[in-house]
Amino acid sequence: MWVVILHSMALLECRGVKATLEFNLPEEQTEHQLALDGWKWKIVVEAVLERLAELDDEGKISQTLDEFRDLLIGKVDDYHLELY
Repeated sequence: MWVVILHSMALLECRGVKATLEFNLPEEQTEHQLALDGWKWKIVVEAVLERLAELDDEGKISQTLDEFRDLLIGKVDDYHLELY
């Protein structure tokens, strides 16, 4: 059994605060990978929302994409996530 410990430093208001996450590998490999990749998902969602905003500004957004953007923003809000 392997235990992986991740340390993250808060960069803004809470400088110097540490968080430790422990995973039992390989049993918790999926959870471990999700913890490592969380920031990548944020970047993906930000990029999608930015592109939808560009299309909207250009008058090229359809009702379906507009609904998708609203759904995506709603889910981000539901989970109390911050994109910006």
